[in-house]
Amino acid sequence: MEAQVQQQHSLMPYDALVTSPLKRCLPFAEQLQTDYALPLLTLPELQERDFGEWDGLPFERIQQTAPDRLASYLNDPFNTDIPDAETVEQFQNRFQAGWEAIQHHAVEHGSQHLLVITHGGIIRTAIQQTLGLPNSHWYHLKIDPASLSRFEITPSDEQPFVQFSALLPPPKMTHD
Repeated sequence: MEAQVQQQHSLMPYDALVTSPLKRCLPFAEQLQTDYALPLLTLPELQERDFGEWDGLPFERIQQTAPDRLASYLNDPFNTDIPDAETVEQFQNRFQAGWEAIQHHAVEHGSQHLLVITHGGIIRTAIQQTLGLPNSHWYHLKIDPASLSRFEITPSDEQPFVQFSALLPPPKMTHD
């Protein structure tokens, strides 16, 4: 996957990197930091949602151990609690704090192009909130691994103006 992301993003200049501290993101961000001598900001707010007892379990295992709760979650993910999990509201509030930290960092450091390395749920929430979509549309946004989501943030005296400008699929892998 790292080769896909590097190929996809090799033509775009970045001023800084921002990443989730989780192992699916941080090592890649640290490698980019080393390779391109870019500043790196790690934000815990960019972690994927904490799914509590379900975290790290394969879908099939959840189907076997909690079929009724899983069915309820799949039918109404915003009103079904998962044991020991972060609620959707907690996740969205945490995302908002991270999103504001990214915007503040960009303005404070004069960054024009930030590469944010994070997870599908965070990206989905950024798109959802930027477009003003209700929670019911959240899972209708498909975020592929190594895809590129572009946002344009225009600073202002009150609140930054944010536009969602592109969702690009990951590059096709070629086999020689």
